[in-house]
Formats: sequence, C-alpha cells, structure tokens
Amino acid sequence: MVECHIFWGKHLIYIKPKKFMLEEKNGKVMQSSKIFPTPFFLAAAFIMIIFGASWGTMFLWQLRGVENFTSLNLFAINAHGQAQIYGWVGLMIMGIFSSFLPKYFGKDPIDSYWQYLMIGFMLLGVTMNLVSSIGLPSLFYANLGNGAIVISVLIFLANVTPLLFATKSPAHLFLYTAFFSFVLSALYSFWHHGKTFLAVGEKALLAQVATYQAPLRDLQVHGTALFAVFAFLLCIHRNAKSRRLNLSWVLLTCALVGEISLFLAYRVSQNHVIAAFLPLAWILLFVGTLLFVLELKPVGMFFRTALAWLILSELMLMILPLYGYFSHIPFSHAYYGAIRHAATVGFASLSLIGITVHLYYPMGVSQFSGWFFLLNIGCFFRVVLQILTDWHPIGFSYIAMSGMIEMVGVGLWCVEVFKGFALKARRVVS
Repeated sequence: MVECHIFWGKHLIYIKPKKFMLEEKNGKVMQSSKIFPTPFFLAAAFIMIIFGASWGTMFLWQLRGVENFTSLNLFAINAHGQAQIYGWVGLMIMGIFSSFLPKYFGKDPIDSYWQYLMIGFMLLGVTMNLVSSIGLPSLFYANLGNGAIVISVLIFLANVTPLLFATKSPAHLFLYTAFFSFVLSALYSFWHHGKTFLAVGEKALLAQVATYQAPLRDLQVHGTALFAVFAFLLCIHRNAKSRRLNLSWVLLTCALVGEISLFLAYRVSQNHVIAAFLPLAWILLFVGTLLFVLELKPVGMFFRTALAWLILSELMLMILPLYGYFSHIPFSHAYYGAIRHAATVGFASLSLIGITVHLYYPMGVSQFSGWFFLLNIGCFFRVVLQILTDWHPIGFSYIAMSGMIEMVGVGLWCVEVFKGFALKARRVVS
C-alpha cells in the first residue's frame, strides 16, 4: 500500500491511511474525484445557498427599515440556524467523515444505503423546520423536522462509532467529543425548539430563548464543529501524538463544559457571581485553541484563515463583559451575533470548504482565490457592520451587502466544484 502525500499549498502533508489510495497508474498514485461524498455535498450546497446565504441575506435586508435585531421572526431565525448548523455544517461533517474515516482506518466503506438515509432525513428535517416557521408556528412540523435531524445524526453515529472502537489514532479524543456533541446537540435542539413553540406569551418565549439558546450554539460550534475540524487536522498530520495536544483537548473540553454549565446555572439562579466565572471558560477555550495551533502548526490558506477567525471569535468572547461596560448595553444581540458569525462562517464553513478543496477536489487551489476572497470579505463586513449597529444606525443600511457578498462567494465555489465533477478530473498527489 502506497503512503499518501498531498501538496497543501507549498507544503507537503502526510496522510497515514491503510487503504486511502484509490488507484495506482504508471507508478503515480491518483486521487479520484469519486472519493468526494458527492450526494452529501450536493444536499449541503443546496441548503447553504437557499436556506443559508439567501435566506440570511433576506433577514439582513429586513433590518434596513426596523433597525432592530429583535424585530425579526424568532421561529424563522431558528429555522435558518438549524439549516446552517445541521443542513450545511452537519451534512458536510457527515459526508467528509463517512468517506474519509473508513479509508483512513482501512475499514469497509459505509454502505450507500445508510448515507442516503442520513441525507434524506436531514433534508426532511430542514424542510419541516422551514414549514413550521411560515405563517403560524407549528409544533407538529417543528417536532417532525427536529426529530428527522436526530434520526439522521443517530444513523451517522451508528455507522462511524464502530470504526472508532476498532482502531486507535491520535484524533480519537477529538472525534469522540465531536460526535458526542453532535448527537447531544441534536437531542437538545429537539427539546429546546419544542419548548419555544409551547411557550405561552412573549415573556415565556424570551425566557426560554435567553436561557437555553446560547448553550445550544456552544454545543454546536465549540463542540461539534471545533472538535471535528481539529480531529481532521490530527488525522492528516504526521507526528500528531503529543502531550500538548492531549492538554489542548482537556482545556477545550473543560471550556465547553464550563461555558454551558456556568451559563445555565447563572440563568436559572440569576446569580451574577456565577456569570463572573464565564470569562474563565472562554480563556480556557482560547488557550486550548492556541496550544493546538502552535503545536500542530496547520498549513494552507484555508485552515490558517479559518483558525484566525476562530481565535478572533474567542478573543471577542473574552472581552464581552468589557464591551457591555463601554457600550452600556447589558446584552448586545449585535455583538454576540457577530461572534457567532465569525465562528460559524469564518471558522466552521471555511474549514469544511478547505477540507473539500484540498482533500477531495481534483483541480488546483489557485482557481479558488476569487470566491475565497469574497467569503472572507463578506464575513469581515458582516462582523464589523453588525457591531457598528450598536453605535450608529448606518450599520443597518449596509449590513445586507455583506450577506450578498458571501452568497456570491458560496455560489462561485459551488460552480467551480461542479465543473470539477463534470470533467471527472484527476489530481496527482504522489
């Protein structure tokens, strides 16, 4: 079996799979575009463009007139968030690891029957969440949608967990945490969104969201997305074993548990002393991320840029109390939303796109500079303009432009990758 080396920009990345190679011809190992989980990508790209970028841009246009983030339909915002987190990020994670892990560990591939079931239930879930948010909120469609998402995640977990039990790798701790967070967040989301539909009156609805929405996002972003991306980086790097990497996992896990438990304890007890310890969890998150990055030294413009967005979002979290003090806003929806956008679009989305480009896409990376630039510019303007809305209403006038830039960037990326599939190109990796 031939070892796989992939040129990541100007750097040579070592991959240590047992059966990762697909074919060998004239002494050269070729990587086929067939390795890419095409059905997952098609479904995720469709959801990202329609329910993610386009729908999100529509929300931003609505802000031009009202100039208030809380004026948007809460149920529609939640349906949009579900589509982004599970329909886009979730499907990409399931597709990447469903195709990559069996080859990496030298095991039989996951049957396509189960893969199509994952996609089908996820599409059903996203669609039903959309239906539940249109017109009068419907608990039946919301439960149907979130239940379908839970089933999709459980099918994925049932297929990848045996791979982890049967093998060992430096990434196992991160993989276990990512997949556990994935299924836990799906179950949590089912319960939480059901409670929002059952809330009687605006006060009860706001109390449910204010108490339980933030921990859900922490579990989805700092749990599922962060640990999944870090696990993949560990899989593709040589000499990934290190005590510092294990320490990074400990710090990140403690930070995740800490920020969720402290926030819930604070909201339930209304004890501000508990809230004072939240920055400690965010500091652990920052230190754990920094330790991982400095020890592993990821290469390639996609991952370096994505990790820069992650670190920026963590720095913004750490100074959240200071921002509230100087802005005289007890809780800024704009600032907190900017943090989430930097983490979900800047880090999670860019990381997943980077994985597909460098590991699965058979053509050169140089072709992607245009949409790579647009995605980062759009994310930058979204973060800056959203924070600006706390200080000047002019931010509301231009914030929708950031969504349009991101939408064009995502669209161009999809077009380029579709061209690659159509040409059935091959990429020499060794």
